Amino acid sequence: MNRIRAFIAVLITIILQVSIFSRIEVFGVSPNLAIPVITALSIGFGSFSGGYSGLAMGLVEDILFSKVIGFRALIYFVMGFMIGNNEYRLNIKENKTGMIITAISTFAFYLVFLAVQLFIGNTKLINYLKGPIFLEIFMNIIIYYLVMKIFRKIFIFPNVRYY
Repeated sequence: MNRIRAFIAVLITIILQVSIFSRIEVFGVSPNLAIPVITALSIGFGSFSGGYSGLAMGLVEDILFSKVIGFRALIYFVMGFMIGNNEYRLNIKENKTGMIITAISTFAFYLVFLAVQLFIGNTKLINYLKGPIFLEIFMNIIIYYLVMKIFRKIFIFPNVRYY
């Protein structure tokens, strides 16, 4: 039952990201709903659910927003897998852990994205690291908190994981 709910949550996240969150801008920065949702699913269900939900969200975002298909999908997949793979060290019931991981994931996503853009020859994103990235990190932390409150009402997170 949780798999169906997780699939529906990923589908709703994609729809909200494409239709609403991509058009909302605060000081020129729009929030990324995918990173908090991938973090929440990875912490709650582990590397399998986190990785594949990141892959699905990344592929859809690549198809809709990017010229290169697979780049965001790869980053989101690795992000979800790495967060979920450390599940035995993470406290599922504590929001601070997920907020810190969301902040680190957002910053790491844009560092990797910037590195690839610099490799291609696009230097426009360097100014993004001087200020707007911190606003996006803050917005993603708030979104993570809200997403985790909703997920705790919808999902039953397992307490014991078998490898």
